[in-house]
Amino acid sequence: RGAFDERSTMLTSSILIALLLSMIAYVARDTLTRVFYSFGNSRIPLLIAVCSIILKIILNSLLVEKYQAPGIAFSTSLVTVFNFLLLAFLLRKEIGHLGWLKHIKSLVKMAIAVLIMYLFGLLFLFVFPVHIEQYGFLSKAILLSSSFIICLMIYFGMALTLRIEEAGKIMREIKTKIFN
Repeated sequence: RGAFDERSTMLTSSILIALLLSMIAYVARDTLTRVFYSFGNSRIPLLIAVCSIILKIILNSLLVEKYQAPGIAFSTSLVTVFNFLLLAFLLRKEIGHLGWLKHIKSLVKMAIAVLIMYLFGLLFLFVFPVHIEQYGFLSKAILLSSSFIICLMIYFGMALTLRIEEAGKIMREIKTKIFN
């Protein structure tokens, strides 16, 4: 208790930011790997995994000296993106067009909604700085909860405004539950 200081917080946040870069690629990589397995082809994902391990060793050795733990996290993100892109390229050669344009449009819309939500979240924390010691635990909990709820509403509103398909499905489901 009390050992997690501001330096620890900064280190942890820098690691999480570096790993954040690979979140979509991580899920997509796992999905594409399963597609290869469904075709009975485990050889390609295995070979790409071996190449990724070699690349990870190289990148770790290059980035760890200068950037320490965040360098390892960034290396992990780069390797995950490499793994995903190589799987996507090889899968496209095997089965043809994958409909990436539709997915990229959705990702761009989501990125816009996230950016607007993020900027509002920063503004909220600028107006109500939660780290100030004058706030008690309950006040901080209320501020953080309020920030979370408002940011969620902003994201969902932006998702509906930008006509993100999944947000529309959620809204239709909510309407069905409320009005039926």
